[in-house]
Amino acid sequence: MTCCTPSVVDGTLYVGTGRAELHAYDAATGEHRWGSQAAGVIDGTPSVFGGLVLVGDSRGGAYACRADSGAPVWRLPSAYGASSVAISGASAWLVTTKAGRKLLKVARADGAVRWRHTLDGSGTPPVLAEGIVYVGTDKGTVLALDADTGRGPRRGHRRLPA
Repeated sequence: MTCCTPSVVDGTLYVGTGRAELHAYDAATGEHRWGSQAAGVIDGTPSVFGGLVLVGDSRGGAYACRADSGAPVWRLPSAYGASSVAISGASAWLVTTKAGRKLLKVARADGAVRWRHTLDGSGTPPVLAEGIVYVGTDKGTVLALDADTGRGPRRGHRRLPA
């Protein structure tokens, strides 16, 4: 049973399941290419870039595996799970969920944490646009941080009307 929106890249469909599995299928024929085990439900869309598939799950954190084989590359453990992953170039951004409540920038190749920012509540998956990473929280906050540095915007803090 799938729990997320699948990704299709270069003729391969990547999808997570409620049974803590990530699978790859030939998008044209439906042939199963590989499967990989996670620690929890994968309910976020897999992100695919540069030969890697990055995904967060509900209990184990974030993972990267090879797009061609499903072989593990790195794991960023979080007892609280992780969101879908946004990718740009050599970097990736994700939100640890539940009690962890952090926005993280990690190196796409090895999962090394570059910076972290504590959120005021449970956060949405991150979105990137023009060098800014955006995250909303269940407390009504919309956070906009410089994607490279993790610092707030230069023009100051603005609250948007609810």
